[in-house]
Amino acid sequence: MADRDGRPRPEVAFLENFCTATRCATLVRVYTWDGTTWRDIGPADQGITGVDRVAFEGVGASTAIVIHAAPSSSLAAGPTRGGTYRYTLSGGRFSALRVDLDRPVFLFHAILDADDRFVRGEWEAAVAAYEAAIADRTLRDWKAENGRGDSRDALITYALFRIAVATAASGADPNPAIDRVIREGREQVFLNAAEAFRKGYQERGSVVGGCLEATRYLATTGPGIDTPGYVQRLLDHGYANPQYTYRDICPL
Repeated sequence: MADRDGRPRPEVAFLENFCTATRCATLVRVYTWDGTTWRDIGPADQGITGVDRVAFEGVGASTAIVIHAAPSSSLAAGPTRGGTYRYTLSGGRFSALRVDLDRPVFLFHAILDADDRFVRGEWEAAVAAYEAAIADRTLRDWKAENGRGDSRDALITYALFRIAVATAASGADPNPAIDRVIREGREQVFLNAAEAFRKGYQERGSVVGGCLEATRYLATTGPGIDTPGYVQRLLDHGYANPQYTYRDICPL
């Protein structure tokens, strides 16, 4: 019991663990007495899985509930990532949430961080993040560790392709970056996508034109050919991670 909202009466705070058919999670409950009944002003969410540390920081209305969640060990979920969840008061309850993810352990998560910068149009930051992921050999290959094939070559070639697209989007000449994809990449589907991007970029004189041509190639199907399905399987890292389609590779 302690003051968690800056009002005269102290609040009662505790954790509630629950499980459904598909997940177990921890809810933070913060009950305040309003003179007639107890009212929960804790986070009104679905709870957090894998909680291994909980703390209150500050007092009164400046209180923050800080929760750290450890990575899951579920193979079906794919590689998961720990993170710190920080709840603060907003509108009378702990509803303002900031999430700080732990440093990537797996290459796939480092690529996701770079993708986040890419989709926000932060071209230089995206290129730097992809380059850092490519260069960091300490980042683990989750698929290889779990007997699901090697994914490092595919992820690195994808990162090289994205560097070429980001270079073009920044206004610079993408041809040296495309040449690098062809020279250093080891996953053929992204090598072909890079050549298609170059063709569209040169013919139409725009990044949009390049992506249209790359996406047209990535959509190729026919007898014994399922490029969209192959791309999706190539980048599939379990249900806990984003699922890619061929449209996501060059979305500009």
